[in-house]
Amino acid sequence: MVECWENICRPGGFEITARAAELSGWQPGDRVLDLGCGTGASLHYLEEHMGLFMQGVEADASLCDAVKILYGDASTLPTEEESVDGILMECSFSRMEQPEQVLKECIRVLKPGGCLAVSDMIACGEEIIPEDFPHDAGTRAFLGRLEYAETVAARITRAGFRITAEENHTNALREMWGQAILDGGREAVCGELGCSWETIRRAKCGYYLWVCEKI
Repeated sequence: MVECWENICRPGGFEITARAAELSGWQPGDRVLDLGCGTGASLHYLEEHMGLFMQGVEADASLCDAVKILYGDASTLPTEEESVDGILMECSFSRMEQPEQVLKECIRVLKPGGCLAVSDMIACGEEIIPEDFPHDAGTRAFLGRLEYAETVAARITRAGFRITAEENHTNALREMWGQAILDGGREAVCGELGCSWETIRRAKCGYYLWVCEKI
């Protein structure tokens, strides 16, 4: 399921990951946290290709190894104050139940001038919250809040960040989903997302990248 989800929700492969790191100005040796890192694909990519010192924080204990991927909640990070140069959140911020508290924790652990990079799905049509599309008991809904880009940006700036870059990567998401539909049909995509096609249609999903500096 994780592999399928990454195929559906990682538009552009690692291109947007690399773009986020570039815009953040991270340098070899910088310590960067990957929040909601899943199996750690981006984490390992950034270590190998950019020389970053990466560590993941993941709420699914089965994916953690207590060394590179720590078990934890992004709203209470297991990290010392002002100890990291950067934070990455890919397709995870929209699924965090306490977004304001998560951003508060990001402010706490980032060094002054440190950068937060967020890439995630947004709504271009109607804003949707998970309660609007209940899923079958025992099924994990991977689709989180679908908010307007302006709503997400407002959350970030209220938390104490200055947005230094904002990019629209919706075309990459549409290309990825188009291929997923060709491979498995709408039903397979909706099954992984934990929602109906009507929900996706109402939201008119887009994909954005924000790079934000702690001020």
